[in-house]
Amino acid sequence: MNEGINLQPKAAPLYFARGVLYVQIADYDKAQADFDKAYELDPNQSLSIAAQGLASAQQNDLAHALAGVEDKLAEDRRSYLALYAS
Repeated sequence: MNEGINLQPKAAPLYFARGVLYVQIADYDKAQADFDKAYELDPNQSLSIAAQGLASAQQNDLAHALAGVEDKLAEDRRSYLALYAS
């Protein structure tokens, strides 16, 4: 993933995929940063919202998971995935 990001630094799916890998190795800070970057590059990629919530839930930080979803809903009330996650 790192090589792909070096070659295509504006490819949101690569940041999303690397974020998922970071969650799998419990590096939640890096995962969160990658999910944020993926969302910044492509706000229509609603999977980033869901992944952020799942990462927080895996850390038993449900308040942070809910706050993240509510923040995204405040930005875009039409985000079906954020509405589902809430």
